Amino acid sequence: MVNFFPFFVWYRLDYVAIQYTKTITIILMTPLSIKHIKNINFHNFFDDPEQEKILRYLETLYEQVMSVHTQSATKKLINKTFNVKSKTISSVYIWGEVGRGKTYLMDIFFNSLNDINQKKRYHFTDFMLQIHTSINSFRNETNPLTKIAKDISNDIQILCLDELFVTDMADAMILSSLFESLAKEEVTLVITSNTQPKELYLGGINRDRFLPTIKFLETKTNVLHLDGHTDYRLLSNKSVQAYFSPHDSKIDEYFKTMFHDLTNGIFFDTKTVNISGRTVEACIVSDSVAWFNFENLCNRPLSNLEYSFISHRYHTLLLSNVPILGADQDDAARRFIELIDNLYERRVKVIISAMAQPESLYIGTRLTEKFQRTISRLVELSSEKYISQLDHS
Repeated sequence: MVNFFPFFVWYRLDYVAIQYTKTITIILMTPLSIKHIKNINFHNFFDDPEQEKILRYLETLYEQVMSVHTQSATKKLINKTFNVKSKTISSVYIWGEVGRGKTYLMDIFFNSLNDINQKKRYHFTDFMLQIHTSINSFRNETNPLTKIAKDISNDIQILCLDELFVTDMADAMILSSLFESLAKEEVTLVITSNTQPKELYLGGINRDRFLPTIKFLETKTNVLHLDGHTDYRLLSNKSVQAYFSPHDSKIDEYFKTMFHDLTNGIFFDTKTVNISGRTVEACIVSDSVAWFNFENLCNRPLSNLEYSFISHRYHTLLLSNVPILGADQDDAARRFIELIDNLYERRVKVIISAMAQPESLYIGTRLTEKFQRTISRLVELSSEKYISQLDHS
């Protein structure tokens, strides 16, 4: 037996942690830690102690999921035969300020579940669009949300919902029953939000009917606060010329030239786009590039469904003449938030001209918190890092 001098050294590699004392102990790391350490060491990610706390919890959740997944077929058959419920896997609600890394941590968890087929990740707005569609399909059912939750559980056991926020009364009324039904079907939720549960839907119509949703989140999920104030999207992104302010006639001429370069001069004669049965006026459109004026895209009664269509249809979108939005333009501001969310989620290249820099675009009060996310995303959308990733994808 080899005797080591009594000393302590810690080596942290990308796949193992090795501790030297009088014996050697090798601790295998989870895929979550492996990915996180690689990002720090090789991709200039920041080493954030608060992120590490959340990551440790997600590693525990990962181990629980994998433990259930790797149960023998015999044990699963016995459990099913004798109606023995599987060990419940706790759901998680992660909240914190914009740009703190909530989506990053959730995606590390989700992408580590390589052997799990029954998993799905949605942006919250896309998820709710599907729920509303399903409700219309089951409108003759007595309890459509129970049926919908059952159908979801047939295909999904791990459901990740990114950027939960509630401003729509219909969504607020749906969530309590839906979350409870999903829990009964043993669907594990991993949710991120900029808002702690007790502050969701503040000031909303009939908020008392939303309180069961808050109670569910506070009692049936592990609420984790990703503390801190550093917005890494603002800190790490070097801005390039994809955001122009203030807008003027010269910008319009520049956008025409840019559009011509992006499409090699090939574009449609028509300046209208049919989106889910609605006709929307565009400045110029081609097969995969579109240029819209803010007035036609955000001051019209368009919904998240139309913005989702746009983000799927075009790989590059030019948006011109975004005004400074006051309290009397909250509807337009809300649509702008939804548009940017969709473009960001689909990794669309976005070029914008506006009357002010992102942090000065909204001067109302009701949407201030939600617009903080939009500010952060506008900065990222025009960053060198974001655009270079698109250029190489």
